[in-house]
Amino acid sequence: MSDKDVHDDDLQLESALRGYLTRELDGQLGRAEAAFLQRLSDRLPAAAAGPLPLRGRSGFWWAPLAGGIAAAMLVVWGVTAFHHKPHTNQQFTGGGKPIASTQPAADSEQYSDTVDVRTVDEGIVVLDNQAPARQIRREVVEHVEWFDPAANKRIRIDIPSEEVVLVGMNAY
Repeated sequence: MSDKDVHDDDLQLESALRGYLTRELDGQLGRAEAAFLQRLSDRLPAAAAGPLPLRGRSGFWWAPLAGGIAAAMLVVWGVTAFHHKPHTNQQFTGGGKPIASTQPAADSEQYSDTVDVRTVDEGIVVLDNQAPARQIRREVVEHVEWFDPAANKRIRIDIPSEEVVLVGMNAY
């Protein structure tokens, strides 16, 4: 049997099915809609003509909006909380006058202050009350370097610090 014969057989079958289904189903067109509208008009009084109220949906239209706003607030909080730059250019005072400053002296041209921050997600830990939490470690190293003209030397101080943050999680 060639491809042409198979194609001709398919066309004959399609034509026969189309004719049969047209004869059987065309009489049904519009009957479901008419029956639905008839039942609807039987149940509603004549004074209630017009659009139907949105029952069940009108009460919580604001829920997706509130969820979106809450998600946006969490993103902003997360970005600010985990990308916090350690304090720089602050003066530490004792008795009203500065005793130390991270600000270079006015005559010091050779001063640098850099901060290296590394945040590591250490995974999920279980707290004493059996609640799960995500442990995040932030390691900060502040490098301060300047030139001391009196000693004619370059001085560098590295100030390491570490912070562990536990973020509570829901236990399911």
